[in-house]
Amino acid sequence: MPARAQKPVTAKPTRKRLAGHVPAGTKSVRLKTAVEAREIVIGLQRHGIEQSVIAEATSTDPRSVYSWKVGSSPRRPRYDRLAALRDVVTALDGSLTNKGIAQWLQAKNRYLDGRRPVEVLADGGTDQVLQAAHAYAEGVYL
Repeated sequence: MPARAQKPVTAKPTRKRLAGHVPAGTKSVRLKTAVEAREIVIGLQRHGIEQSVIAEATSTDPRSVYSWKVGSSPRRPRYDRLAALRDVVTALDGSLTNKGIAQWLQAKNRYLDGRRPVEVLADGGTDQVLQAAHAYAEGVYL
């Protein structure tokens, strides 16, 4: 029996899919326009912000953050902190990587008198943290 001719193998262009991957240029827009708590939590997690960090910044526990992710709504003060965290992350998005943003939120900050941004957010100092984020994004280093 004669041997069958094999088809030449051609490489198809592939695009690597990663868990939670969002096409470049769209993740910030989605987070920036997120209004519902569910959308905000998902957007923050796409930026590498862990559930425990979201919980600390909003003065709640990780279980509450998970319940927001699946559809429940936080009460007003916690929603305001969640929205402020969204605004801080979007302000830093052009200046830092996702890992850098997560580190910035946890690091002591001279602009905040040596306090960590997540602590200041939890205490209701949303304006100060947002100012610190904008200052960092604009290149003001203290």
